[in-house]
Amino acid sequence: DKFCFIQLENNQIMLEEINDNWNTSKLEYPFGRGINISMTINDIDNFYSELKKYNIIFFEELKINEYRVNNKVFNDKEFLIQDPDGYLLRFNN
Repeated sequence: DKFCFIQLENNQIMLEEINDNWNTSKLEYPFGRGINISMTINDIDNFYSELKKYNIIFFEELKINEYRVNNKVFNDKEFLIQDPDGYLLRFNN
């Protein structure tokens, strides 16, 4: 059926190739505009190092970003890669 199910720790995602199933409108490349899929993993440093071994092109290299929600500040170590369809995959701790 042209799909695969992927799991990384407690993160699950199903990727589906164009197959005339569940299309909501005309698909145009890049398909992933505006989509940022975030996955929290236990050892972000190790995972980042593993991907570096495979010469992965990073959309954003590993860094710590600060996010403010109301009066609370969160520090998140994260990096992003972009899949061939334009979807951003964000890995954080």
